[in-house]
Amino acid sequence: MKEINSYIDRCLIDEYATKNFDDGYYLDVDDLSEHERSNFLDVLMKHDTNVRDYVLFQMQKLIDQRLPEVEAEKRFFARGAA
Repeated sequence: MKEINSYIDRCLIDEYATKNFDDGYYLDVDDLSEHERSNFLDVLMKHDTNVRDYVLFQMQKLIDQRLPEVEAEKRFFARGAA
């Protein structure tokens, strides 16, 4: 967690947060560039097993949802070519 906190502090908050001592600091992940979100996700995937496991689980769900449809399409077109 130390690596993640350090990354957030140095690479995200220091660089991108709106800093106002009257209103506080503010940074929304949606305000980050796609590149910065990707870097952040890479750090999380490397250093946080909970995040990695959750993301991999969601990826598997997406694959599992597509498998039957792709298989059905392939079978349909294979029959049509025969």
